[in-house]
Amino acid sequence: MSSTGTVEGIPPLAERPFRLWEYAWLYKGLKLDTGDLDVLDLGGPASHLVILAALAGNRVVSVDINPAIVSAARVCTAGLNLKSLSPRLGDMRDLSGFRPESFDVIVCCSVLEHLTAEDQKRSLRRMARLLRPGGRIGLTFDYGPPAPGANQYLPPPHEPPQDAAAVSARYEQADLSILGNAMTDEPLPGSLFHDAVVKYTMGSLFLGKPPLTDIELPRPQMAKASPLSLLAADSLPYQLHRYCAGLAAKLRESAEIESSLRRDLDAMRRVAEERLVALNRAAAENGRIQPGRTAEPPPPVSAGSRAGRPFHGRAALTVDELDAVPNHH
Repeated sequence: MSSTGTVEGIPPLAERPFRLWEYAWLYKGLKLDTGDLDVLDLGGPASHLVILAALAGNRVVSVDINPAIVSAARVCTAGLNLKSLSPRLGDMRDLSGFRPESFDVIVCCSVLEHLTAEDQKRSLRRMARLLRPGGRIGLTFDYGPPAPGANQYLPPPHEPPQDAAAVSARYEQADLSILGNAMTDEPLPGSLFHDAVVKYTMGSLFLGKPPLTDIELPRPQMAKASPLSLLAADSLPYQLHRYCAGLAAKLRESAEIESSLRRDLDAMRRVAEERLVALNRAAAENGRIQPGRTAEPPPPVSAGSRAGRPFHGRAALTVDELDAVPNHH
């Protein structure tokens, strides 16, 4: 079931690798597999992650604003006889119904981006209030350009953080601190979805409340040794990401330089055309060219010139023409 309550038309989990990554990342990063934790989930009562957390022996309360999702979660809870999962109708922007410092772990999987930026900050402050000392928060979220209303899964508002600075400003609230890697990587638009409108990718963040403890990020585990395991390169996906990010930055820089040069050339061309028009107009007014013709250099001084002033017709007058000039002696 999607965040809008849609049941039909949802691709199976195996066809959504980004969702598998989210679930595995949060499940292992928050140590939900150890069990015996008080867990608050915000926005995913019927998700695989919440059900797995309850099956692992954690006491899970899951809140969602959509009655259809809460109803579906209750059906799953009854069908699996999960007494440790409590789906509840509620709003993550108002968690006043819970006592302060009542949870070891708070998890929010692909929900925050469906709130406004200010509501995201407000929700993180509410989470910090409910977290016990030494507790952890695990977040995944859309990361990059927003796409409100692009499809049925993205109803407005859709306001994901668009860069690392926005992630820090929105989610490091109250006394929460980032655990694990610092958030420094910028999103690569179009790296997750091949869509003309939906350009965002996925981000993840772990936050802790003092006293802080180290976090163990998930690592792949093989059932038995394989020759192919010798070819595995540590942090290869991260290194590929850094390389692609650097390449994308260089391409953007080259495109910006080319665009700037084109604008400068267009401006120079317009100035040159304006000056040529002004030159032709001035030349026409001075009688040096006929109207409608382009500017041409003046003719050379001819042999019939007198006092440095050229005749613009013939080189000299005939004798009869000269005798006809009055007062000529």
